[in-house]
Amino acid sequence: MATLIDRRTTEATSLLARDYQLELLEVALKRNTIVVLDTGTGKTFIAIMLLQHLANQENNRAVSALGSGGTPRRRLGVFLVNM
Repeated sequence: MATLIDRRTTEATSLLARDYQLELLEVALKRNTIVVLDTGTGKTFIAIMLLQHLANQENNRAVSALGSGGTPRRRLGVFLVNM
């Protein structure tokens, strides 16, 4: 399977992503995804890696837009938690 994520460690932390977390991240990058895993298996970590990837893409687009005289769009990430 071709991988979208070449690095196993994230840029923001030194945490090491497990193979199943990277698989789920790749799925989430391709389509809307709801991740259901047991407590402590890294759902939040997967979400953070996804947001980090999307933010990096957005930053690259913003730099390109500014270079061509365009206005960058802003995005918002939201976590919903049932407490």
